[in-house]
Amino acid sequence: MNELERVEALAYRSAAEAAPDGLAHDVRGGVCLAVESFPTSALNRVVAVEGDLDVDAAVAFYAETGLACMVSAPPGLDELERELGERGFTREAGWMKFERGAEPPPELATDLRVEETRDAEPGRRIQKALERGLRRLTVETGARLGDRSAESYRNILRAGFREAYVRPNWTASR
Repeated sequence: MNELERVEALAYRSAAEAAPDGLAHDVRGGVCLAVESFPTSALNRVVAVEGDLDVDAAVAFYAETGLACMVSAPPGLDELERELGERGFTREAGWMKFERGAEPPPELATDLRVEETRDAEPGRRIQKALERGLRRLTVETGARLGDRSAESYRNILRAGFREAYVRPNWTASR
C-alpha cells in the first residue's frame, strides 16, 4: 500500500472509531469503516485496500450495518477492480489525491483584503502542520468531471498541492 493511502486509512480509522456509533473492522486486504450517524462516503467505505481484499467479508460487514459497501481501490489493483466489476460493483467518480512537501504555503498576491473565511484556512493549516514537523501533506477532493464545479480542486492547487492520482470508488449494488 502506498504512503498516501496508509496515512489516509489511519486518519479515517481514527475518526470512525471516535464516533459514538463508529466501527472499524479489519478484513484481509482492507479496513471496513462505518459511521451510520454520519452518512458520508469518507467514513463509510473500505480503506487501506490491497490486492488481496476479501470482498466477501467486506460485503458481509456492510450488509450487517445496513450501509452500502464502497471500496476505495488505489491505482494498480487491476485484478481487484476486474473482480469488483464482475461482482456487480459500479465504478463511481474517483477522488483526486493531492500531496505536497514541507515548503511554506504560497503567498498569493492580491489587492483584496482577506477576511476570516473557510478559503483562508488552508495556509494556516499547512503552516501548523509544518510547525509540528510534518514533512508530507495529503488531501483529496472529487476528480474533475466535465463542467462540475471545481472550486475545491482549484483551492487545493493554489495551496501548493500537486495532483498525485485519481482513486476510483466502487459501490456494490444493494
